[in-house]
Formats: sequence, structure tokens, C-alpha cells
Amino acid sequence: MKRAQKNIRLAVVGAGPFARKYHYPAIEYLRRKRGHGFTIAVKGIWNRERPDAETLAARYRIPGIYGSLDELIDDPDINGIVVLVNPKATHEVITHIASRRDIPVFTEKPPGISFVLATELAAAVKAPNVVAFNRRYDTLYNEYKRIVDSMNGVSFVECQFFRYNRNESGFVLTTGVHAVNYLEYLFGPIAQAQTERWENGGSFSWTAQLRFTSGLRGSIAFFPCSGSVIERFAVHSADTSAYLNGGQYHTMDRPGSIVIHRAGKADRVITGKSEPTNIIHAGFIAEYLEFFSAIADGASTRSNFINAANAMRVVEHIEAGLSL
Repeated sequence: MKRAQKNIRLAVVGAGPFARKYHYPAIEYLRRKRGHGFTIAVKGIWNRERPDAETLAARYRIPGIYGSLDELIDDPDINGIVVLVNPKATHEVITHIASRRDIPVFTEKPPGISFVLATELAAAVKAPNVVAFNRRYDTLYNEYKRIVDSMNGVSFVECQFFRYNRNESGFVLTTGVHAVNYLEYLFGPIAQAQTERWENGGSFSWTAQLRFTSGLRGSIAFFPCSGSVIERFAVHSADTSAYLNGGQYHTMDRPGSIVIHRAGKADRVITGKSEPTNIIHAGFIAEYLEFFSAIADGASTRSNFINAANAMRVVEHIEAGLSL
């Protein structure tokens, strides 16, 4: 017997460059793809700049352009809302949605621009939700998690999060947060961060000694102005070290690899898969499939407002050069 399809009817807030490059193509990819169990339709778009919404509606044959955010929220024909706006607007838009309707929400990271705002979002949104921390959805990053979960007696974790020529304000808060969020995906909340910040190349660089609520210790380094574009993680126990050379589409290590050392010898290497498009490789497709399951069945999500809030607390302190 053929499995019944689950109907997903979305409205989208936002039509900016990142949404146009990744999110609308990801939704369209899934709308056309068969075999995932969902029938997907985007019912309409609302964007403050209407011409941008009209362009996307024409490109993807989306029937509706909402005249206001309230009109979108009140549409009885939708069962999920995708919010793709500037981080400064995320809190305002999503708290307004939550005040008017209990409906599943998907949003880009970060969830607001501060720990306070992230905490308010976690309290306000009761419906199933996804915050798009895509490392939690990347295939190789999840294989690494399975390996780390199988290690006994993990004693230390370290991360290098480096970029080239990213001399910008808020680097740790808006970009480096990916690394902290992924570490918490591996090991749970970070309780303490002993931070050092210094000027480097016209920007700041940061290191922090970490302690998780479990008692596990670690370290992290953020260099926005370096010769590298890498995200590398290392997890150590008494007899095993597991290294992840993250293969996100914009990194030098793409498609990435996992290297395992045991008892002082190289044990094995797992090479990441080169996907045909960045929206698959970077985890965008997996994010949306989990969101659709949350809409259809109320399924739990691996990245949401609740578990994103503590990562915001950690990076807010590190960004400011403060210890937690």
C-alpha cells in the first residue's frame, strides 16, 4: 500500500540574499523531490520590500504575496512559518508570531542578537521549532557525533574556528556561534568559559578554556583574520583521539574528513561525501525535513530555541572578552 503523503503548507517571512541563495532553493528542491513522505507547498511570502517577494514568487510559482505580517500569521491554510530575516529582526518577528498563533516556526541562526533575546524566544515559542544551526544536520558532523558518543572516558575537546579576512563586528556572536552550538550538540551545555581576547589584524582573536556542565574540559580558538578557513574539532580519551576536519562548503577542508587514532597509531580515515549542491552538503535539506516532521507529527528537533539559548550566552561572553 502506498504511504499517505503529509501535507506541508508554508508561509515565508523574508526574501534577502541568504534566503534567496539557500533557503528558497532548498524548499523548492524538496517540493520537487519524491520519496520523503511530504507534499510541500509555499502559500505565500511577506517581505518588507515587496518587489523582492514578487520576484521570488514568480520564480518559484508561489501564489500569494501577503500585505502584512499579520495577514501571513492569520492565513488559515498554512501549518508552518519559515522566518528568514536579519538577526536584529528575528526576535521582533517571531515573538509577534508566537503572540498571535501557536504554529511551528523555522528560523535562521542566531536566535536573536543576545542571550536575553534568545531566552525570550525560547520562552515565547511553544510550538515545535527549528533553529538552523546546520552543523547539527551535516552528514559528516553527525557521523563524528556517533563516533564520539561511542568513546569511553572522553577527557578533553578542542576546536579551531578560523576564517580569512573576516574583520567584522560580532564575529563570534553571529558566525563562531556555530562552533559553540556544535560542541553543545556533542557534549551538552557549556557552564564556564575562561576567555582571552586580543587585537589581531585589525580585528580581535579569542581563545577560551571551557568547562561543560558534565565536568568535561576543552578549549576553543576563534581567529577571523588568519590564513585558513577551517572548522576543526578534536576529542580525546586515554586511548583514542578523534579529529573532525569540518567540510562545510566554504571551508578549505571540503568535503571534510574524520581521522581516528588509537593507541598511538592511525586507525582509520572517513572522507566526507561530495554532494551535488551546497544545500544538501551543508545540511539545509536535512533541516527542512526535520521541520516538516515537526509540523506533521510534533516530532522533536535537534536544534531549537531552548538548546540554542545557552550557546548564545557563551558566545556573548566570549565576544566581549569576558569570562563566564
